[in-house]
Amino acid sequence: KYRLIDEYLRFYFHYIYPNLKLISDGKISNIFANKVRPKWSSWLGIAFENFCFKNIQLICQTLRIEKTLVDFFPLIQTTLKGGLQIDLVLKTSDKSLFICECKYHEVAIGLSVIAELENKLKFFKIPRGFSIKKVLIAPRGITKDLEKTNYFDSILKIEDLFYKH
Repeated sequence: KYRLIDEYLRFYFHYIYPNLKLISDGKISNIFANKVRPKWSSWLGIAFENFCFKNIQLICQTLRIEKTLVDFFPLIQTTLKGGLQIDLVLKTSDKSLFICECKYHEVAIGLSVIAELENKLKFFKIPRGFSIKKVLIAPRGITKDLEKTNYFDSILKIEDLFYKH
């Protein structure tokens, strides 16, 4: 599978291209409110996943695994019973798989992310001899309730990626 990672092209094909007729006819007075805003939050989520994918080095430095990283990839598996989509998997030479959930929200992430990730992990087959580490990458951080659970092995915020190196 291919992944378009250029932010402008993703924006163009998601918002501009489907509305070219309206734009060329000059009927754009409410185009943002009517065409862009309803899908904006999901588009930002995908853009944030791409940001994470493009900044693997920063993520690995923050997790202190830059010297042991052997592979990284998004994971999409489909089965008869369902499937899973994991935003980012980091594979290290010490047989660890860092399962990264990349979540962009305007507010801190709450407890619902646990059920979401657990549902994905039900379908994930851990290779023999590997351990998994659960990582949440959330620019606005997490709620106190989520913090108290200690569910994630690591939680990365924007300031963790950019201000500690």
